[in-house]
Amino acid sequence: MNVQKEYQKFRKLALSLIAKGHTSYSAKAINELLLYNSDEPHQKVNSYTALLSRIFIKEFPQHKDFFKIKPSYFDCVDIEINNGIVKLKIPSNDVKLLQELQKNQTL
Repeated sequence: MNVQKEYQKFRKLALSLIAKGHTSYSAKAINELLLYNSDEPHQKVNSYTALLSRIFIKEFPQHKDFFKIKPSYFDCVDIEINNGIVKLKIPSNDVKLLQELQKNQTL
C-alpha cells in the first residue's frame, strides 16, 4: 500500500464530506467507499484506517473531532506533512510495527 496515494484519496473524500456539512464521519466508512468505487486492487487498506485518519487530523487540526479516534499502535508514529508529502517516523524500538509497514510497502 502506498500511504501517500491512499491518503490523497482519503483526504479528498473527507474534505468533500466536510464541505457538504458533515461534522463527523467514520474513517472506516470513507475507506469502504474508496474500496467500493475503485477499479484498482486495494490490499491492507482497512488495516491502515487508523493511520489515515491520524494523518488527516495532523494536516487539519481544526477538524480533530471529525473522526472518533480510538487507541491504535499507530499512536507511536510521528507524522510529518510538508508540502502535501506525508512522512512517517517510526520509533526505532518498535520493530514489529516497522516490519509490518515495510512488509506492506508502506514506508
